[in-house]
Amino acid sequence: MRTNSTTGIAGIIIIIMLITQFFKDYIDYKEPVEPKVITNTVTEWDTVKVDTIIYKPQWKTRWRTKWDTFTVPVDTNAILQDYFTTYFYQDTTKLDSITITIQDSVSQNKIQSRSLSYELLFPRTTITDKIYINNREFYWGLGLQGTPQQIEYIGGELLYRSRNQKAYSLGLGLNQDMKPVLSGKLYWQLDFN
Repeated sequence: MRTNSTTGIAGIIIIIMLITQFFKDYIDYKEPVEPKVITNTVTEWDTVKVDTIIYKPQWKTRWRTKWDTFTVPVDTNAILQDYFTTYFYQDTTKLDSITITIQDSVSQNKIQSRSLSYELLFPRTTITDKIYINNREFYWGLGLQGTPQQIEYIGGELLYRSRNQKAYSLGLGLNQDMKPVLSGKLYWQLDFN
């Protein structure tokens, strides 16, 4: 007599839990959550440096200026010293990803030498790693054990899955004598790759 009443009560509890679960799933339906993927992208700038290109200037147009005679005292030595002195000029221009440097040496009113150098920067993108982040997740469910003739255990369980792919379960239920039963489980992920 006790077995039939236990089976009947267990059957009613199972039906109530299934109906509750059906309505809960119907009302709280959500799309499955995909794991978060974090991709670290590193952009490195490689520098291509080119050695100096030597350029010898050529005359294209020569202008001569006529001077009137003047009677102001002139320091000829200073003028000649300035005329034969070599002056070095450097001009650097930075554009988007290139830096151009021009170096000139000027003496005797003409360019003695010119050198050109440049640095070209171009990006190189490297994806260092992909990290799949597993969130901590909680699950709850119902458990039932027994044979077709007799139910030995019925109860609820709470399952926790950690980020390091381990799962822990804690359950509370009733056995066939209607006494409380406490259960605990530990799961590890199997990797067949």
